[in-house]
Amino acid sequence: MNDQKLRNLLDQAVKVQRKIALLEARADEIRDVLIAVATTADDKKPTDGGGESVEWKASDSSIVRVTFPAPSLKSCINPETPAGAKILDKVGRWKDQLFSPVLKYSLVETFRDKVRELIGGATGEAVIRACETKSSPKVSFELRES
Repeated sequence: MNDQKLRNLLDQAVKVQRKIALLEARADEIRDVLIAVATTADDKKPTDGGGESVEWKASDSSIVRVTFPAPSLKSCINPETPAGAKILDKVGRWKDQLFSPVLKYSLVETFRDKVRELIGGATGEAVIRACETKSSPKVSFELRES
């Protein structure tokens, strides 16, 4: 791609990004109003997960739904925190029927360097790869006011 084609593509990307930002801001405003209206709606229906939702039909028969989900459960309870200890104290003898203990390992801050230092070689690189997750490329914009 030559310089002029790249410049045109960059200019086009900036224009599109500006339009997206404007549309997202308007969509957020509309969402806020719909949530406010749905909060006081009389026609809320229960959802399978214990929450409730309101549905409206747009002119073209599209459905707009506002859902108020039920509170989600925590993924784990840490018995070493005051809140976690209090929960476990409340459930008392039923603790083992309601919770299962899980051992977790967190990677140290300089994980890659430490692995290379301690294990090294192909094995070390295999350990690092096994502990990585795929990251997608990202494009960001610093838009100047138009």
